[in-house]
Amino acid sequence: MSGQESYGSGTGQLLHRDPAMPAQACWWYEGASSDVPQVWCYTDDLSYQVGEEVALHVHTTASSFNLVVYRDGLQREVVHRVEDLRGEAHETPEDCSETGCGWPVSHRFSVGSEWRSGGYVVVVTAETGGRSVRHEHWFAVRPLVPQRDALILMAATSTWIAYNSWGGSNAYEGIWGTENDRLAPVLSLQRPWGRGMAWLPEGAPRLCAPGKLPVGWVPRYEAIEWALANGFPKYYATNGWAMYERHFVRWAEACGYTVNVITQHDLHFRPEVIESAPLVTVVGHDEYWSWEMRDHLENYLSQGGRMARFAGNMGWQVRLEENGRAQRCHKHFAGTEDPVMESAEEQHLLTSWWDDRRIGRPIAETFGVTGTQGMYTRVGGFNPRHSGGFTVYQPRHWAFDGCDAYYGDQFGAQSGVFGFEVDGLDYEIRNGIPTATGRDGVDPASVEIIALSPAALIEEDHGNEGTQLFVGAFDCEFMATAVHGEATPEAVDELSRGCGVISEHSVGKGRSFSAASCEWVVGLAGGDPAVERLTRNVLDRYLGGEDDS
Repeated sequence: MSGQESYGSGTGQLLHRDPAMPAQACWWYEGASSDVPQVWCYTDDLSYQVGEEVALHVHTTASSFNLVVYRDGLQREVVHRVEDLRGEAHETPEDCSETGCGWPVSHRFSVGSEWRSGGYVVVVTAETGGRSVRHEHWFAVRPLVPQRDALILMAATSTWIAYNSWGGSNAYEGIWGTENDRLAPVLSLQRPWGRGMAWLPEGAPRLCAPGKLPVGWVPRYEAIEWALANGFPKYYATNGWAMYERHFVRWAEACGYTVNVITQHDLHFRPEVIESAPLVTVVGHDEYWSWEMRDHLENYLSQGGRMARFAGNMGWQVRLEENGRAQRCHKHFAGTEDPVMESAEEQHLLTSWWDDRRIGRPIAETFGVTGTQGMYTRVGGFNPRHSGGFTVYQPRHWAFDGCDAYYGDQFGAQSGVFGFEVDGLDYEIRNGIPTATGRDGVDPASVEIIALSPAALIEEDHGNEGTQLFVGAFDCEFMATAVHGEATPEAVDELSRGCGVISEHSVGKGRSFSAASCEWVVGLAGGDPAVERLTRNVLDRYLGGEDDS
């Protein structure tokens, strides 16, 4: 999700924070306090390997706390458990979301030789003030060396950081700036993950609302409503291990695949972790990438690597700072506030939308798709009556083998895999087949579109009584300015309509496959047989190193 909720257009109201409410009283974020029963924690890094030590930082109002660490896969594997650790409340800076919490280390433990690569959940619990309280954190254990028969799942940690509002600010809104009402351009990793990012209760709603909508329907944002009612941060449904990656891991392990887990930060700082890997996968929502991440992935692909991306909303450039302990992204304000604008040699590192003309590196060059040509669907006033599936155009492509797919099928509509943000390409229909034009930076000869479906970048306001919009036209107007230099009516209209695609893209000797939708994992978690079969076709072909010509 690229916009801010304080902008938009239309006859309806725009959802926003009450300006009369003190910033520190906003319900949408969490933070440390000594006035209410609580326990919070974070680790000193995002990933570790066997033999390394994990430092755990804990703040609690209780005199003691308990700790459990488990590998979150098909089966829950408890690897570390300690009770009655000493609890202590710590002073926390008001700007901790930007500078870090600075809590001392409360407990240390080592990654044992029996710990398999994967996603690990840390659970801290305590009894305080007559209440039981808990918090969940997450880290990865990366493989010592890539396994030739294992796929690598790369967790979208840069996107998690951007959405994490713990402490008051994230990349969407916050308590930063002179008026305490701005998104923060720099976000610290040294703070807890927000509630819902590592673990979610059964039944927590996703962003795409199911069901048929009547005439006169008013846009709803049910996940945000649920968050408010149940004490979760506002953006819990947009990101995180619990919402996306864990569903893929559980499905893949049930199918017999070996899944090793790394983070985007590993790709940035330790590119050797994928050098000999047969396949890198990304799922869910991977909106934020650094220049180095793209460089290292392109190098891997050009040497014959394979990537399977079941994710959507390819968009923003970030810069990692403080040895990876902080992430910078000025977003909509990059052109006037990002320090790299002062240097002609560094403007390519501008933390704006990747397709911004000042960066000069279209995202489609790497991934064969771009959020500029895609974006929102089945959320709020964006395509709310969409089928939830991709329209099949090339049913004889190998990816559809065994899927019983026909030309024109709504692939994945049974489970609703198309949403909430998608990536597409500029295309034209030739003889009934969508063909890339190359106007978005991709080499048309390098990409084959096998399915697509419409998306939108302007949230429609039908004037129905009670309408409140979340994004409106703000994102589209920004995108038009970034891509074309000015948000003229023609430029806004051109970008207001997009698509999501299923496609295959060649990069050097390598190949990448994109089912470019955040919600693809819904089809896997829900047991949609066609979605499962296509996913297995891609994984098996790429893991086997088969010729894709």
